Amino acid sequence: MFATNRAETVDQAFTSKWLKVSDLNGKTPTVTIAAVVMEAVRQIDGSNQDKPIVSFKGVVKRLILNRTQAGQLASSLGSNRFHDWVGKQVQLYAATAFNGAATLGIRNAPAQSAPAPAATVADEDFADFDDDDIPF
Repeated sequence: MFATNRAETVDQAFTSKWLKVSDLNGKTPTVTIAAVVMEAVRQIDGSNQDKPIVSFKGVVKRLILNRTQAGQLASSLGSNRFHDWVGKQVQLYAATAFNGAATLGIRNAPAQSAPAPAATVADEDFADFDDDDIPF
């Protein structure tokens, strides 16, 4: 039929430059903080209020932090100074706000488990071993 550019979902109809829960697509991505800046954000009443805005490496949309999210980051990253957060990895996840609305949760990224050390075999482990002991 005809190719159209019509929106097929609410998110497609009402695009946003801000990161939201639906952008996660049910996943819990680990992202690296690229920058945190204070920026004027338009409020519902039309006024502007400075809010911390987080950019993530490789992610186009940015996140406007609310007080809870900022507190989660400060606590999990061990600093309330924005510049200390840059370069740190965090995990984004779907959460529920106190008012019941869907929101983004932020936590310290899970530690990468270190690979198990390779087993080492010393020559002395085979000191009593004779090639004649091999049955084939």
